[in-house]
Formats: sequence, structure tokens, C-alpha cells
Amino acid sequence: MKNLKIILGFLLIMMMTLLVTTTGCKKDDSNNPGGGDNPGDTDNVSFLAYYKPGTEQVLGSEKLIALLTVKDGVISYSSYLNAYPQDNMTTNCDINNNIMVLGLNAKDFENKGAYMNLNDDNANYLPVVEASEESDFAYFQTSTGDVADNGMIIYSTATDDKYYGDEYKPYLLRFNPSDNSYDVAISPNSFIASQPEVGNDTEAGLISRTLFASPDGKYAYGQVAGYGVDGGAIHWDFSILFKYDFDQQNYTRLGGPDDNDVTIDAMTSDRRYIIFSNHSKKKVLDLQTGNISASDLNTVNVKENSWGKNGCCVGASTGNLYYKDFVNNKETLVCETGYGWAYNAMFSKNEDKIFFCKEGSNGVNYLLVTSGISEGSTYDTIGSFPHEFYDMVIIN
Repeated sequence: MKNLKIILGFLLIMMMTLLVTTTGCKKDDSNNPGGGDNPGDTDNVSFLAYYKPGTEQVLGSEKLIALLTVKDGVISYSSYLNAYPQDNMTTNCDINNNIMVLGLNAKDFENKGAYMNLNDDNANYLPVVEASEESDFAYFQTSTGDVADNGMIIYSTATDDKYYGDEYKPYLLRFNPSDNSYDVAISPNSFIASQPEVGNDTEAGLISRTLFASPDGKYAYGQVAGYGVDGGAIHWDFSILFKYDFDQQNYTRLGGPDDNDVTIDAMTSDRRYIIFSNHSKKKVLDLQTGNISASDLNTVNVKENSWGKNGCCVGASTGNLYYKDFVNNKETLVCETGYGWAYNAMFSKNEDKIFFCKEGSNGVNYLLVTSGISEGSTYDTIGSFPHEFYDMVIIN
């Protein structure tokens, strides 16, 4: 395994007064999009954010990942990792029990995945399936990483065909950080060939880039499509849900017999339910019982939303915050925050309130928090932070 050539830094918080005068942002009452007289949450909470330097360059001129810490209503920030995601933190990063997997921005035409324990200062590249004689590039698929409760990481790598650069072969992998071992799943081609929907020219299976891990890391969940090539053109014949057992090295089909045009969307935080669409109709699969229920709810960018045990929280351009309970098929208007998009909505760690952001003026944005997730909850402003921080994800 190669060591990640990245300098990591936890900048120690020496004195709160120093942080306030140098890199801290107090609550700004002059242009406060929140309500109430005090910060809505004074508990200690930390976030990682994508820092993109602008005119202020509060953390320098290079892109990186920053640490934002809230303590007693004051937001402080510091450099955390001198690397940055391929697109954004919400789609290229997953954190579970202090283990983070991150799809890095491509350098020298190489996409790499990194993992680290947030309790120490070491980061490493994740292994990839190396290119063969028939392929050129081997790379990490940057949005695929998912961390199981026990720290195992499910993800996908791929290689490009040597002769047809727009074709690629993905591989499903499981990595164990405790001993640096990894497993590569067998090809899904035989599994696809055994399905009743297979056509005369269905040739192979292609696993999608949306993957989830079981709590113990034994299984990977995703979707796989059956396809073939006719006259040089690819045709997609069907798409189904699967569970892959890394120990037994086999695939199992999930969903109902008619679920053959699926798109897997999300997994709840307790890893019990999978949200997916079939023929554009939203469904919820209970992995414990196998029961499937229909849902009237819908939301865009479902993988980017913050997911709890039953559903996700969503901020709207109107300023409204919603809790979409897919398991119970119920949508709740948590609160109305007024003009301006309530963006980057995310559950607190115990899922009893929602953090979110709003744009401000004078180069600052605001971090806010709700009092709960039920209808009629109130909200308040915690403080402001420079607009150069994007895509925050909560870590504690």
C-alpha cells in the first residue's frame, strides 16, 4: 500500500480568545438570517468543509479540507487536510465512527481514494485493481466510498479499455483498515445471465457507482445493469438491486420480481432500509424483513442529502426545511426560515435537530440549527463563517 503523500494537520485550539481574534467568527446580529437572541446550539460540534479560496483567502491560496468547530456559540476554523474532493464533500466523502473515505480530485489523470481515522493524523490511499494488458488506467471511482459501522470500506475502482477509452470495467471492493487487507468481488456477469429478463444478446453486467455497506461490512448493496452491444452500440436491457456477500462470493437479487428498471438512491443511517426507484416510482426496501413499500415522496440528489433512520432532511430554495420520512411515507415542514435557500441541511449526530446554512452579505454565510425535526420547530443562528467554505459534513 502506498502512503498518501499528503501533510495532515490538526491545528490545536490554544485559546478561545486567540481563535476569536484570528480565525473565529462570532454571531453577527447586524445581518442575521436566524431568529432569537442567543445561538441556537452551544454544544461542541465539528464539521469538515471544502475550502475554495476566494478574494479573502482566509486559509491561504490552495484548495483544501478545513475543520470548523463550534464551541459556546463561536465558530472557529483551521486547515485540516491539504487535499480536496473530486467534486464536493457530500458526494465524494463518507464518515462513519471516525473513519473517513474521500474521493480525491484527479491529479496527473489519476483519481485516487483516501481513507483516514479522524482520531489520528495518518491517511493512506485505498488499493485499486491494477490495469491489465487490455487496459490503460486504474482509478478510484470518487463517489463510491461507503464506510460500514465496523470501519470496513465498500467502494469501486475501474480500468479503461486500452483500445476504447470511453469504455471501462468497474470492480467492487471491500477494504479492512484494521489489517490493510482487501477483497475484490467476482464479476456479476454470471449473476446477470441467470436473471429471467436476460435477452438473446445480453452479454454482461455493469455495477453502478452508488454503493452501500451492511453494518458489519459483510455485504455490499447496489444496482447492476444487464447490457449488450449491437452494431457497436450499447443497449441496456434491465437493471436490478443486488446484495453481494464478500465471504461467500455470491450475488443475491433484491426487490420484487418486477423491480427490473431500478435506480438505487440511498440507505438510511441505521442501514436497515434502501430507498430506490423502479420505473420512476419510489420504493422502500426493508433489508431485515424483505418487505417493499411504495413511497409518495421524492427528492432530487438523494445521495447528497443527510439521511437519518427513516429519511432525509432537505432545505429548499424558499428557505423551508423538510424532514422526508420515507419509511412512514410522511413529509414534515420542520420550519420556515424566510427568504433564501436553506442549503447544506444535515442531521445532528443523534438526529434530533438539523444544521443548515444560509447565504449572507459581506462575504459571510451563516450556520443555523433547528430546535427539533417535528413540525413547528424553531431555529436560530449559531454564527457566521467565510463564504469560502462549502459542502460541510458533520463529524461529531
